Amino acid sequence: MQNKANVILPKRFAEELFKISLNDLNRQWLVYHTQEQSGLFYDYTVLVNIKMIDVSPEQVKEVHYTETADIKDGWQYVLDSKGNVMKDSLGNDLKADKIVTVACNIIETQQRKSARIAGSMDYINNQTGQLIKTDPITADAVFENFSAIAVGDQRALKKETKAKIGKPPVPFPPVPDMLLQAGITLKDMVKNIL
Repeated sequence: MQNKANVILPKRFAEELFKISLNDLNRQWLVYHTQEQSGLFYDYTVLVNIKMIDVSPEQVKEVHYTETADIKDGWQYVLDSKGNVMKDSLGNDLKADKIVTVACNIIETQQRKSARIAGSMDYINNQTGQLIKTDPITADAVFENFSAIAVGDQRALKKETKAKIGKPPVPFPPVPDMLLQAGITLKDMVKNIL
């Protein structure tokens, strides 16, 4: 790995990147190593070049909206045009569900932060020193948290909104943790490309 991004990566980043299980990639005439072994000549070298590291600022946004719903709130007699209770064929009073529209105002706090690591995988022929191929790589880590306060009739709330009610805002993850999370995604991407 080469860090050409002019940003210092966490110490554990390289360790995590090289914790790749290569057993499923190795074959009879093809063997991968994440660390150079002394006494071996390697036909090819794959360099993971980190060219860009970007961590967004912590973003907190407050959103206000209203949710409404038509709900069953008891029943009422069905009346004819003269205001009399209608009857069914057996002489029983006809009843209908009483539908009311309820509303609830929501104050939602949205927290977001992201990290992106971008670069390339360069394949080099060690006999000629030539670059054979380059694959672009980009990995993201995204932190999102949603919390909300409800004011009004909570029967109007959607299931997704109910899950946010009473949930507090949480501390943002530190930059090294975001970079390590993106690094884990990058590691999986590197292995898949290999």
